[in-house]
Amino acid sequence: KTNYGFDVSVYELFGWIPEGGSMVIVPRGLEKDPKGFLAFLETTGITHVNLVPSLFGVLLESLSASDTIKLPELRYLFLAGEALPPAMVATYHRLGMAASLINIYGPTEGTIYSTHYTTTLESGNATSISIGKPLPNTQAYILDEQHRLVPVGVVGELCISGRGLAQGYYGREELTATRFVPHPYIPGARLYKTGDLASWAEEGTICYVGRKDTQVKLRGYRIELSDISAVLDQHQGIRQSVVVFRTDSVDNQQLVCYYTGDATVALSDLKAWLTGRLPAYMVPQVYVLLESFPLSPSGKIDRKALPVPDKGAYQSATYQAPESPIELQLATIWRELLDIEKIGVHDNFFELGGHSLLAIRLVSLMEAEFNIIINLQDVFDYTTIRQLSKYIELFQQEESEDEQEVTFL
Repeated sequence: KTNYGFDVSVYELFGWIPEGGSMVIVPRGLEKDPKGFLAFLETTGITHVNLVPSLFGVLLESLSASDTIKLPELRYLFLAGEALPPAMVATYHRLGMAASLINIYGPTEGTIYSTHYTTTLESGNATSISIGKPLPNTQAYILDEQHRLVPVGVVGELCISGRGLAQGYYGREELTATRFVPHPYIPGARLYKTGDLASWAEEGTICYVGRKDTQVKLRGYRIELSDISAVLDQHQGIRQSVVVFRTDSVDNQQLVCYYTGDATVALSDLKAWLTGRLPAYMVPQVYVLLESFPLSPSGKIDRKALPVPDKGAYQSATYQAPESPIELQLATIWRELLDIEKIGVHDNFFELGGHSLLAIRLVSLMEAEFNIIINLQDVFDYTTIRQLSKYIELFQQEESEDEQEVTFL
């Protein structure tokens, strides 16, 4: 199911060969339909599946709500590409599913997967989920700035070596020399400096802490926040910008842009300007204008002191309250998904912080609320409450006319 531009697709395409298994190709777009995708896994007898945690969270909602889908043939759920929330792990294990839930870590530079950890119900009570121990033919080290081993519990940089290590970055010798360094303990070997901060636990597993730099993972994409700021700063209305990665109260992950500059610059114009210069997944959803940035004692921008965006920062349309029963029901659903209290009928779902995974959840909630069938594409075509409301009214009207015709016949 994974696009072959992503490294995880290598395991999906070839991982079945050593054990003489078989590969099943998911019909295009089916992974965006939680109920259909789960039913597909069950009817085809899938035993192994790779997911990013954000997509797994959407499927988990459907699993929790279903009394029929049990996936008896499924043995392993491999989750990789993002941090795995403990609450998600606890929810899964409370369902009593037979498949092992494996948290996997690994940069592409280490040939995809480097460490693994089999979760339990107890791990769902932890503050974070361990990334476990190295896989075969892989070695993991946690080092300080002088490439010395750090003691248990002390944070350092996670470094990887082993047979899966890449040769370097094509055409980027300087970056290769910075990240792929001579192994400090094995003569002739090399070490990859991941840029990830981690520590050893007493039981010999690795605890992921965060990044040394501004790189983040968002829905499976590796993003350098400084790259976004570099493009933003080219806009004539921007004096200085900082992009941060935030998780809101309902666990929605998003990019937030803080900037100083011309207050008359329309946010819609700024977003459109960025859209023409960056991939869609790198375009921030929220923009906060500041008079000045908070600074640390050393004079650098204090990212931790940046204010939490006001919910009004998400809205770009003039507010008009929901009126009809359908609009009021839709507004309630949107508030639950987006954690925004005041939502007008002309606000755009995606400009409010929505994305493809939230759109999948929106479809499921609307189908349950209105007892109709809605395609994911409909959410992308009708992006406001007013538009969706008219679409649902038309659908219900056609359904009613069909029922009257059947009764008459």
